[in-house]
Amino acid sequence: MDRTDYEIVLAVAGLGSVPAAARALGLDAPTVRQRLDWLESRDGVALFSHGPQGSSPTPVGLRLAMLAQSIRTPVEAAGPVSWPATAALAGRVRVIADSAMTAALLQPAISALVGVHDKLRIDLAVAIRAQDLDSGELEIVVRGSETGLRFVDTREALPITLGLYARRDYLEACGAPAMVNALRGHSLIVHGSDEVVRSTLAALGLDGDLNVSDVAVRTPNAMGALQAVEAGQGIGPLRVGQAEEAEGLDRVLPSVKATLNLRLVTPRHLAGLTHVRIVCEALCRSLQSMADPGSAATIETTPERRVA
Repeated sequence: MDRTDYEIVLAVAGLGSVPAAARALGLDAPTVRQRLDWLESRDGVALFSHGPQGSSPTPVGLRLAMLAQSIRTPVEAAGPVSWPATAALAGRVRVIADSAMTAALLQPAISALVGVHDKLRIDLAVAIRAQDLDSGELEIVVRGSETGLRFVDTREALPITLGLYARRDYLEACGAPAMVNALRGHSLIVHGSDEVVRSTLAALGLDGDLNVSDVAVRTPNAMGALQAVEAGQGIGPLRVGQAEEAEGLDRVLPSVKATLNLRLVTPRHLAGLTHVRIVCEALCRSLQSMADPGSAATIETTPERRVA
């Protein structure tokens, strides 16, 4: 592929149609379509599906667009045709998380996306009845279980695992707890609001032994919790990948863990909308970056399927 090929794939994926991409690139639509046809015939795969609502990237096309944007080449600096940062996104997308902890995981990606697209509004809320999705009034619901509903598309993220960690010298000084109830004698570090703390303890199966009042160190976000654990202030739940990248941390009570197999669920008739699709893909990529390092290295970012 040459520079023009990358520009075409990025522009069509970002702008959602061949004519719009052609205008952005200063080309005519037949030329853009012919080039796409040549790329698809050369590799024997479809890069886009074309319909009345525009052009949507297939899983292969989306991976190619993401790859083209991520590599540091003159294409990335092309400005008006990079994807998705300069796609003309506007409007409102509602994202519903099934727990406060899930919402906390999504917040960094949402903040970053809104920072890029100043006309995009993303409303994040916690908890939703599954049947509400079937009404078609919601764009994206992030859940840890099947909905059992019809006419929805689902994208699955790699598993995100939480475990308890502490600095090695803290454990040498204070002793490693041998049982869950021994955690009460330690400085417990958890990030977030009371609702997030309760949700985290429940996911770890600690809600029967610990409560919000047992948290000795409260931090505003996950990075703050990591820094507190690294500073030797106590024991805290961290993402496995996050903790294993840090030095000098040991796992505490390995049987205490939470594995989140999250699904992004969207009503089928809304999943093809450009702004909904891009928000969904951004959340998928963010969740993938948080995954347990023991998970598969890659996933299909758009394995859409119909839930029976």
